[in-house]
Amino acid sequence: MLPIAQKEFRQVRRDRRTLAMMLLMPVLLLVVFGYAASFNVKQLSVEVLGPQAEQVAPQIARLVGDQDITIDVVAVDPTGTRATGEDDLRDGAAVVAVVTGQTPPLALVDGSQLFSAE
Repeated sequence: MLPIAQKEFRQVRRDRRTLAMMLLMPVLLLVVFGYAASFNVKQLSVEVLGPQAEQVAPQIARLVGDQDITIDVVAVDPTGTRATGEDDLRDGAAVVAVVTGQTPPLALVDGSQLFSAE
């Protein structure tokens, strides 16, 4: 095991590019994943369906306790059903569909939007 480690250290000493990559790549990845690649959700598009949609829609923004997220109610459809919500999620019209008319209301979330679903 010791001869292999000695060989590797000799090789790194000879090849300066490998040494630079060993030192700079972790620093670069820390910067990219720490600052540039932010996966925080800032905005959610929500549609409200069902017989009580008009009463529930104004309350949707209050239900989310996080103040950093903006809730956009993109559709309020009193005649909509669960099937309508599922179709709209598949089409990308909204990320969350809230179906009223049952206790408690049903929230459907688009699973393909990984960070929004979180």
